[in-house]
Amino acid sequence: MTTFHGARFTPRLPVRTTSDADAGIESSATAAEILVTALLGLGYQQVDGSRFTRDRSGLELIIDLLVPDTYAEEHNIVLGPLSADAAPGLALALAREATWVEASGVLTTQEEISLRLPLPDSAAAVVLKTLAWSQRLSDKDATDVYRLLDTWEQDVASGQARVLRRSTSTNRAVGVLRRFFLAPKSEAELLPTASQTLGRGLAAQFIDWVDA
Repeated sequence: MTTFHGARFTPRLPVRTTSDADAGIESSATAAEILVTALLGLGYQQVDGSRFTRDRSGLELIIDLLVPDTYAEEHNIVLGPLSADAAPGLALALAREATWVEASGVLTTQEEISLRLPLPDSAAAVVLKTLAWSQRLSDKDATDVYRLLDTWEQDVASGQARVLRRSTSTNRAVGVLRRFFLAPKSEAELLPTASQTLGRGLAAQFIDWVDA
């Protein structure tokens, strides 16, 4: 999500690689059944409740399935054949109009592929990744938050940003941004990159935009 959003514009922040793909689906046993059947049909194996792997020319392909945290007290939700991690902010992303990306790429096998991907719009993506960081406190997630804020700011500048109304997920994300991403480095030990000038400015802009 972060990489493809960044590719929509000229990235101003570092690119981070990833070894897996996360897919968000609706909290429906029917949806889970259809998707699991499709993945198994493509040669993937279900190695645990929500992780699917497949070997391709010696490379391990990994897909993790996520569902909305419909019930805040539950971190794992069982849907038919799936036992998936609950992702805060995913319900918001699924409820909003997707941002479609047309992309092409060259695999390590030199095979060329074309993709048409539905992504959470940049504002919802900021909420998703900010809440993910608050759960894991990972530097890589913090880097992704800054990159998505950069994409969101460019969407605003080009008139493509969609209004983000206040919700439980949005309020939580704004709280995390205000507490950690705006703090000086000395006051945010959990966030080594918090003193990054561009990142702090973008976080402040996003909060003001949501409040407006």
